[in-house]
Amino acid sequence: FAGIILFGRYHDDSLPHELEGRSIPWLTINQFSRHQTCNFVAVDNFGGGLEVGRLFARNGYDPVLVFGPSVGTTQSISDKFSGFLYGYLSGGKHLDRVQLQLTSDVEPTEAEARELAKKLTSADRPRAIFCHGDYLAARVLRLASELGLAIPRELAVVGSTGLSLAEHTIPPLTVLAQPM
Repeated sequence: FAGIILFGRYHDDSLPHELEGRSIPWLTINQFSRHQTCNFVAVDNFGGGLEVGRLFARNGYDPVLVFGPSVGTTQSISDKFSGFLYGYLSGGKHLDRVQLQLTSDVEPTEAEARELAKKLTSADRPRAIFCHGDYLAARVLRLASELGLAIPRELAVVGSTGLSLAEHTIPPLTVLAQPM
Protein backbone atom coordinates (compact mmCIF):
# COMPACT_ATOMS: atom_id res chain seq x y z
CA PHE A 1 0.00 0.00 0.00
CA ALA A 2 1.62 3.22 -1.18
CA GLY A 3 -1.18 5.72 -0.63
CA ILE A 4 -4.51 6.98 -1.90
CA ILE A 5 -5.41 8.81 -5.11
CA LEU A 6 -8.51 10.97 -4.82
CA PHE A 7 -10.46 11.76 -7.99
CA GLY A 8 -13.02 14.47 -8.52
CA ARG A 9 -14.09 17.45 -6.53
CA TYR A 10 -15.21 17.29 -2.93
CA HIS A 11 -17.26 19.79 -0.99
CA ASP A 12 -15.72 18.57 2.24
CA ASP A 13 -12.00 19.28 2.70
CA SER A 14 -11.83 17.06 5.80
CA LEU A 15 -10.76 13.88 3.97
CA PRO A 16 -7.18 15.04 3.19
CA HIS A 17 -6.81 16.22 6.81
CA GLU A 18 -8.08 12.87 8.06
CA LEU A 19 -5.60 11.01 5.83
CA GLU A 20 -2.75 13.22 6.97
CA GLY A 21 -3.75 12.67 10.59
CA ARG A 22 -3.40 8.92 10.02
CA SER A 23 -0.08 9.37 8.12
CA ILE A 24 -1.59 7.98 4.92
CA PRO A 25 0.03 9.40 1.74
CA TRP A 26 -2.46 10.95 -0.69
CA LEU A 27 -2.79 13.09 -3.77
CA THR A 28 -5.67 14.29 -5.88
CA ILE A 29 -6.20 14.42 -9.59
CA ASN A 30 -6.93 18.11 -10.00
CA GLN A 31 -7.14 20.46 -7.07
CA PHE A 32 -10.42 20.08 -5.23
CA SER A 33 -10.03 23.07 -2.97
CA ARG A 34 -8.81 26.39 -4.25
CA HIS A 35 -6.99 26.77 -0.94
CA GLN A 36 -5.19 23.46 -1.32
CA THR A 37 -1.52 24.13 -1.91
CA CYS A 38 0.00 20.66 -2.15
CA ASN A 39 -0.53 17.08 -3.23
CA PHE A 40 -2.41 17.54 -6.47
CA VAL A 41 -1.69 16.65 -10.07
CA ALA A 42 -3.32 18.62 -12.86
CA VAL A 43 -3.91 17.88 -16.51
CA ASP A 44 -2.45 20.42 -18.93
CA ASN A 45 -5.53 21.01 -21.08
CA PHE A 46 -4.22 24.30 -22.50
CA GLY A 47 -0.96 22.62 -23.53
CA GLY A 48 -2.82 19.72 -25.10
CA GLY A 49 -5.04 22.03 -27.14
CA LEU A 50 -1.96 24.05 -28.09
CA GLU A 51 -0.26 20.96 -29.51
CA VAL A 52 -3.33 19.98 -31.56
CA GLY A 53 -3.62 23.55 -32.91
CA ARG A 54 0.06 23.55 -33.89
CA LEU A 55 -0.32 20.11 -35.48
CA PHE A 56 -3.28 21.28 -37.58
CA ALA A 57 -1.40 24.43 -38.66
CA ARG A 58 1.83 22.54 -39.42
CA ASN A 59 -0.07 20.06 -41.61
CA GLY A 60 -1.79 22.86 -43.51
CA TYR A 61 -5.32 21.95 -42.42
CA ASP A 62 -7.59 24.78 -43.51
CA PRO A 63 -10.41 25.23 -42.63
CA VAL A 64 -10.71 23.38 -39.34
CA LEU A 65 -13.63 22.69 -37.04
CA VAL A 66 -13.84 22.52 -33.26
CA PHE A 67 -16.73 20.24 -32.30
CA GLY A 68 -18.22 19.88 -28.85
CA PRO A 69 -20.02 21.41 -25.90
CA SER A 70 -19.80 25.15 -25.30
CA VAL A 71 -16.36 26.31 -24.26
CA GLY A 72 -17.92 27.71 -21.08
CA THR A 73 -19.21 24.27 -20.03
CA THR A 74 -16.08 23.24 -18.10
CA GLN A 75 -12.67 24.72 -17.41
CA SER A 76 -10.99 21.82 -19.22
CA ILE A 77 -12.98 22.46 -22.42
CA SER A 78 -12.22 26.20 -22.18
CA ASP A 79 -8.52 25.49 -21.71
CA LYS A 80 -8.37 23.01 -24.63
CA PHE A 81 -10.20 25.46 -26.89
CA SER A 82 -8.06 28.49 -26.03
CA GLY A 83 -4.89 26.40 -26.33
CA PHE A 84 -6.04 25.13 -29.72
CA LEU A 85 -6.74 28.65 -31.00
CA TYR A 86 -3.38 29.91 -29.78
CA GLY A 87 -1.57 26.95 -31.38
CA TYR A 88 -3.36 27.34 -34.71
CA LEU A 89 -2.71 31.08 -34.76
CA SER A 90 0.93 30.77 -33.71
CA GLY A 91 1.33 28.14 -36.45
CA GLY A 92 0.65 30.85 -39.03
CA LYS A 93 -3.01 30.18 -39.68
CA HIS A 94 -5.89 32.64 -39.45
CA LEU A 95 -8.61 32.30 -36.86
CA ASP A 96 -11.28 33.12 -39.42
CA ARG A 97 -10.58 29.61 -40.79
CA VAL A 98 -11.64 27.99 -37.50
CA GLN A 99 -15.27 26.92 -37.46
CA LEU A 100 -17.09 26.05 -34.25
CA GLN A 101 -20.01 23.68 -33.94
CA LEU A 102 -21.49 23.39 -30.48
CA THR A 103 -23.13 20.24 -29.21
CA SER A 104 -25.58 19.92 -26.36
CA ASP A 105 -23.62 17.11 -24.72
CA VAL A 106 -20.59 14.84 -25.12
CA GLU A 107 -22.45 12.86 -27.78
CA PRO A 108 -24.09 14.71 -30.68
CA THR A 109 -27.83 14.63 -31.16
CA GLU A 110 -29.18 13.48 -34.52
CA ALA A 111 -29.81 17.13 -35.47
CA GLU A 112 -26.22 18.05 -34.57
CA ALA A 113 -24.92 15.10 -36.60
CA ARG A 114 -27.02 16.21 -39.60
CA GLU A 115 -25.62 19.74 -39.28
CA LEU A 116 -22.09 18.32 -39.22
CA ALA A 117 -22.86 16.17 -42.28
CA LYS A 118 -23.88 19.33 -44.16
CA LYS A 119 -20.57 20.96 -43.24
CA LEU A 120 -18.61 17.88 -44.31
CA THR A 121 -20.26 17.87 -47.73
CA SER A 122 -19.97 21.62 -48.36
CA ALA A 123 -17.45 23.18 -50.76
CA ASP A 124 -15.59 24.78 -47.84
CA ARG A 125 -15.67 21.69 -45.64
CA PRO A 126 -13.26 21.36 -42.73
CA ARG A 127 -10.07 19.42 -43.42
CA ALA A 128 -9.59 18.56 -39.73
CA ILE A 129 -11.80 18.37 -36.65
CA PHE A 130 -10.75 18.76 -33.01
CA CYS A 131 -13.41 17.19 -30.82
CA HIS A 132 -14.01 18.04 -27.17
CA GLY A 133 -14.32 14.38 -26.34
CA ASP A 134 -13.61 10.97 -27.76
CA TYR A 135 -17.28 9.97 -28.07
CA LEU A 136 -17.79 12.97 -30.34
CA ALA A 137 -14.71 12.03 -32.34
CA ALA A 138 -15.89 8.42 -32.72
CA ARG A 139 -19.22 9.74 -34.04
CA VAL A 140 -17.34 11.96 -36.50
CA LEU A 141 -15.37 8.92 -37.73
CA ARG A 142 -18.62 7.02 -38.31
CA LEU A 143 -20.23 9.96 -40.09
CA ALA A 144 -17.13 10.47 -42.27
CA SER A 145 -17.24 6.80 -43.22
CA GLU A 146 -20.93 7.07 -44.13
CA LEU A 147 -20.08 10.08 -46.33
CA GLY A 148 -17.18 8.26 -48.00
CA LEU A 149 -14.46 10.54 -46.59
CA ALA A 150 -11.08 8.87 -46.12
CA ILE A 151 -9.53 9.33 -42.68
CA PRO A 152 -6.95 10.93 -42.39
CA ARG A 153 -6.29 11.72 -46.07
CA GLU A 154 -9.49 13.74 -46.58
CA LEU A 155 -10.39 14.50 -42.97
CA ALA A 156 -8.21 14.42 -39.86
CA VAL A 157 -10.02 13.82 -36.56
CA VAL A 158 -8.57 14.23 -33.06
CA GLY A 159 -10.36 13.40 -29.80
CA SER A 160 -9.40 15.07 -26.58
CA THR A 161 -10.04 12.77 -23.66
CA GLY A 162 -7.78 9.80 -24.39
CA LEU A 163 -10.34 7.08 -23.63
CA SER A 164 -9.57 3.45 -24.41
CA LEU A 165 -12.41 3.42 -26.98
CA ALA A 166 -9.91 4.98 -29.41
CA GLU A 167 -8.33 1.56 -29.83
CA HIS A 168 -11.63 0.11 -31.04
CA THR A 169 -12.62 2.58 -33.75
CA ILE A 170 -11.88 2.05 -37.44
CA PRO A 171 -9.51 3.62 -38.19
CA PRO A 172 -8.04 3.91 -34.69
CA LEU A 173 -8.89 7.31 -33.32
CA THR A 174 -6.11 9.82 -32.72
CA VAL A 175 -6.54 11.23 -29.24
CA LEU A 176 -4.92 13.90 -27.17
CA ALA A 177 -2.92 12.17 -24.48
CA GLN A 178 -3.42 13.87 -21.14
CA PRO A 179 -0.16 13.40 -19.24
CA MET A 180 -0.38 14.18 -15.56
